[in-house]
Amino acid sequence: MSRRFQVLLVSVAAAAAVVAMAVFILGGDEDGGGRAERTELTTFTAADAKFRAGFPTTPKRTEQDVPAGGSSLHLVQYTSEVGGTRGFSVGWFQLPVAPEPTALRPFLEATQRGSVAAVKGTLQTSTFLKHDGHDAVEYVAKLADGGYVKARTLLVGKDVYVIQVVGPESNPASYDEFVASFEVLPA
Repeated sequence: MSRRFQVLLVSVAAAAAVVAMAVFILGGDEDGGGRAERTELTTFTAADAKFRAGFPTTPKRTEQDVPAGGSSLHLVQYTSEVGGTRGFSVGWFQLPVAPEPTALRPFLEATQRGSVAAVKGTLQTSTFLKHDGHDAVEYVAKLADGGYVKARTLLVGKDVYVIQVVGPESNPASYDEFVASFEVLPA
């Protein structure tokens, strides 16, 4: 599979994950940087998507096949809403093959671009990092309809995870705790 095709596949699926979460923005203060009160998180295990994470409420599971370049990817998403203004989500999909090591950064950049473009957002910040030894990109985007998404996309072999919080502020108080609670389960 060509690198260009892989980038297209992941952009479409990551965009679908962010669009699905954007429905949780139902209003609230757009202060751009304020922090909401921390939200208590409870550990939840999603065996089918091979992860464990702390969610504020029992997450709802959804799935969809996302068209991607003549093929499709099966996206599984777990979402949890708090107070009608904040959504916590982990989206998961599996690529047909893992990207080559030299393609990891372009791959993650494509997920970020696709996600931001899908919500007609504006990228505010972006950082490449490691999450438990796996390549990842973390970013904040201001959404066209108001609010923000703060997300981390990481690649674990062929598995792609999009961990995100959507809400009225760019730096949600529970985001760091939510991301820190995320753990990939052994195959």
